[in-house]
Amino acid sequence: MVTAPFSFVGELNDFLPRERRYREFAAPCARAATGKHMIEALDVPHTEVGRLLVNGDVLERLPEAVRLAHDAFTACDACGRVFWKGSHHKRMQAMLADAIGLESRA
Repeated sequence: MVTAPFSFVGELNDFLPRERRYREFAAPCARAATGKHMIEALDVPHTEVGRLLVNGDVLERLPEAVRLAHDAFTACDACGRVFWKGSHHKRMQAMLADAIGLESRA
């Protein structure tokens, strides 16, 4: 059994004992447990959880402008780099939309 840090936001804290509300706490977890199982083991219904952050908050690794403008990030397991849907993502979407549009007219 290992321990993992947890913290919940908003009304999800109502499901927790008072000493665990509105703060980070460590809880034991089975090594093979899924996120769903770990959350439910804390008596929080997994269906009430909208977003689950796994393996850390990446904010300290981001430029300040990115931290202020975005709230969803993906980290690459291979290289450790952090990605977000910024200007490059928007340009790629536009390019793909143009390509699909051209193909459908042919």
